[in-house]
Amino acid sequence: MEWGVYITAVQPGSPADQAGLQEGDIITSIGGAALGESSSFINLLYKFHPGDEVTIGFVRSLEQLEVKVVLGGS
Repeated sequence: MEWGVYITAVQPGSPADQAGLQEGDIITSIGGAALGESSSFINLLYKFHPGDEVTIGFVRSLEQLEVKVVLGGS
């Protein structure tokens, strides 16, 4: 079973928006680490800091894609 986080909205101007992520995409990996039952989205994000560039794996229209995202601060 493949795990992922469904994107329900992308804020204009956000790092996700700048990287081209869209509503409906499903994030499957962060920084090369696959999302899984024991590795949640938030836990993987805590490994990085604002300004880090990470590769995000995602599914859009049944196609596995990747983009680089520069993380922002909260």
